[in-house]
Amino acid sequence: MNLFHREIQDVCSLFEQQEKRELPITDRLPNDLGKNNMVFSDQSAFELGGGTNASVSFDLPGAEEGLIDRDKIVLIGRDLNELQSDVSFARITLLEIADDGLKGDALYDRLEKIKFTKYRVNPEGYMLRTASGNREKVRVSKSCAGQFGFSEIGSCYMQAYHQLPFVKKVKIFFVTGEDELVKPLAEIGERKRQITDAIDHILKGMAVNDCNACSVKELCDQVEGMRELHGRQPK
Repeated sequence: MNLFHREIQDVCSLFEQQEKRELPITDRLPNDLGKNNMVFSDQSAFELGGGTNASVSFDLPGAEEGLIDRDKIVLIGRDLNELQSDVSFARITLLEIADDGLKGDALYDRLEKIKFTKYRVNPEGYMLRTASGNREKVRVSKSCAGQFGFSEIGSCYMQAYHQLPFVKKVKIFFVTGEDELVKPLAEIGERKRQITDAIDHILKGMAVNDCNACSVKELCDQVEGMRELHGRQPK
């Protein structure tokens, strides 16, 4: 599956020249409170993507062998214990998944399972407050910021992604306070959303038999593997 090949390459190129830290993957994880994970305003230390600060979050799966060398958590910016106020925020996840030759509904279902994994990650004191479109706003409690960092939070996400049997490797980027990175990341995330929406469009049978008359033709022409989803050839 090469649907997001361009987007993966753009993310890697954008981060390549940035100063960054690789954080350890750990088994020392905060308790997962599920739907009971609440952080009230008087308990809050700060919000990631809070206030007027921008935020962006999306995942990019690909089946290319060697897409990711190994599981990895990468931080660009400051860690939780180094923050004192609301900052801009990005969480970008690259996933190497099994190439099972899936098409149609089966492929779309796989993409949806990856997308909704974030809702199964609820570390105590790290509350996902807003997750609309490609935006993700997180309220972090004082106790969480004092005890845990993105090493532990990233490890929680890592564990959740690996519960999906088709996920082989995961690379998670956390970005805090780097405003100049958020806009280009948001543009990449928007392209990813357009591709996913086009897949949904095709699978719901909205695409017409004549490719030249179809509203997603331009995207099909640009994205490798898109046309094969519905088995049509260009006319």
